[in-house]
Amino acid sequence: MVVSGAPGVGKSSLVVHAAHELARRFPGGPLYVDLRGMDDEPTTPAQALDQLLTALGVAAPPPATDARLTLWRTLAAARRGLLVLDDARDEAQVRPLLPGGPGWLVLVSSRNALAGLVGADRMPLGVLSDAETRTLLAASVGGGRIAADDPAAAELGRLCGGLPLAVRAAANRLAVRPEWSARCFVERLRDEQRRLDLLRAGDIQVRGAFERSYRLLDPSVRRTFRLLGAAPLPEYTAPVVAALSGEPVPVAEDRLDRLVDAGLLGTGAAPGRYVLHTLLALFAAERFAGDEAAGDREAARGRLAAHLRGRGAATRPAASPGAGGPGSLR
Repeated sequence: MVVSGAPGVGKSSLVVHAAHELARRFPGGPLYVDLRGMDDEPTTPAQALDQLLTALGVAAPPPATDARLTLWRTLAAARRGLLVLDDARDEAQVRPLLPGGPGWLVLVSSRNALAGLVGADRMPLGVLSDAETRTLLAASVGGGRIAADDPAAAELGRLCGGLPLAVRAAANRLAVRPEWSARCFVERLRDEQRRLDLLRAGDIQVRGAFERSYRLLDPSVRRTFRLLGAAPLPEYTAPVVAALSGEPVPVAEDRLDRLVDAGLLGTGAAPGRYVLHTLLALFAAERFAGDEAAGDREAARGRLAAHLRGRGAATRPAASPGAGGPGSLR
């Protein structure tokens, strides 16, 4: 089972919780490996195999990675088990660790879709509903404080875009500031220029979660992402992004799909339409302002404006000369 989704959507929390709930079905208990896929130095196969073999009671795992892999597969084939591979960067990090025996359940969390894993069940995670957001806030802050200003709590959830990491950061800030009301914090969060600054509590940082995924993108895909920050739109299409980037439509479409696979962009209700989460839109705007030169920013906006004017002219009904005045249509 591959659990995927945007940064901060709660993938790791879900697979760890599921492993605890399912542990009683597997006498040996769950095996857990943090693959650290978003780190600069992710867990290597040799390190992961060392952890797994040690957990199975192997006192001195073989030094060679191939030998470790052979031993892991041999031991796994002879037992049932539950394996959690948390925060995978890509398929190559996961494949060597998959046990070959039929009695295994493997839970993988990743910001990437890991589309190359054949035969995997998939669970893409979305954002919290209003009710789920209110429950999370009440659990962290206290039901009384949330119930005291329910409309403010609902707005707080909307300003967080229902993203669990953002809601958790907001809830923890309220929890350590008992003098703050939900309304007080909401008034601060309404400022889009400060929102990502405010959505942090200790090491819980929404911007930091976004930055890790952004940093790992290929440079061309990274540029496509930040160009989305040039024009906050309810939906994006490949022609619109091609106008922003100055590249052919098929190139823009490929890069949009790669952003979807990376968990940084969602798909719309209709094919070919893409949706950017409200907090990721703020982050894209920051990166557009910080990483694009002033001249490039103006050029991108100019190309987009020309594209939109052209599209408007193409869809505008033409007036029929001499057929009853300027309001008459052919």
